Amino acid sequence: MLHRFGKEISARERLASALCAAAVLCVPAPVAAKGTRAGTAISNVASATFTDEDGPVTVTSNIVTMRVDEVLDVVVQPASTERPKVMPGEQGRALAFVVTNAGNGPENFALEKRTDLADDRFDPICPRLVLDSNGNNGFDPSTDVNYVAGSNDPALDPDQSITVFAICDVPATGLNADDWGSVRLDATAKTGSGQPGTVFANPNGDGIDAIVGTTTAKANALSGLVVGIDPPTITKAQAVQDTRGGASPMPGAVVTYTLTAAIRSGNVANTVVTDPIPFGTTYEAGSLRLDGTALSDAEDGDAGRVTAQGIEVRLGDLTAAASRIVSFKVRINDR
Repeated sequence: MLHRFGKEISARERLASALCAAAVLCVPAPVAAKGTRAGTAISNVASATFTDEDGPVTVTSNIVTMRVDEVLDVVVQPASTERPKVMPGEQGRALAFVVTNAGNGPENFALEKRTDLADDRFDPICPRLVLDSNGNNGFDPSTDVNYVAGSNDPALDPDQSITVFAICDVPATGLNADDWGSVRLDATAKTGSGQPGTVFANPNGDGIDAIVGTTTAKANALSGLVVGIDPPTITKAQAVQDTRGGASPMPGAVVTYTLTAAIRSGNVANTVVTDPIPFGTTYEAGSLRLDGTALSDAEDGDAGRVTAQGIEVRLGDLTAAASRIVSFKVRINDR
């Protein structure tokens, strides 16, 4: 039996004292787990039961409490893995990204877009970012709100996401089919970012520290636009001149066919125009023309030829700057 100030100390008192002195050993090491919300109070108290000369006894330690620190993490993803098709000169195309708070506390995120990226074929012109205000994951120009850095940075709870649209224009010239332009969206925790484990002490004045998580509290994702050129169009016209000077499609009449090949936007390569000689007619030798210039009927160095199957003219590259015109003549058989 020990003594304190001339009094004997009972076994009950000795155990209670020991528990209080060693209470810190009863508390798990603080872990910034993203699964537990920042600010959550975690309390712990230990107890012991024993029997002394007075019978069964239970004693408790002091209560120790801690509050969970905030982990700063963010994830950015393109809303779709497929790049949307656009046309040269197209304006106001919405490119969607999803920003998710992967941390364990409410956090605001600063957003930034980049289009001056390497390894693409053109730079989209994206003057603004728009926040999905109604949460339907679709761009609604009359409802969704323009993002203004520092003014309406998205405030997200843990695991909450928001769709962000980059509104982009496409250059009108200098593009070919399948050219792509990349757009990157960056999101950064407003509390701070840095190497994992970086600590921001009591940033909100509530006694809770913020710790940078594995994403460095800053993330980005790439998406982009792909040019889909309209296919070329070919328009065919016919003019008839009969043997009497009229325009009746009678035997012996000559029919001039005019084929106009054009494309609305962009450029396409290796364009070839073919047209069979209609049944009941005979090709008029030497009548094949390209943009008004005569082409030989034989297979030689020029762009055209005539075979038993019909006419063939190689136009090569076709651009929106100019259409190409092919013409030839046939005679309606009169015997």
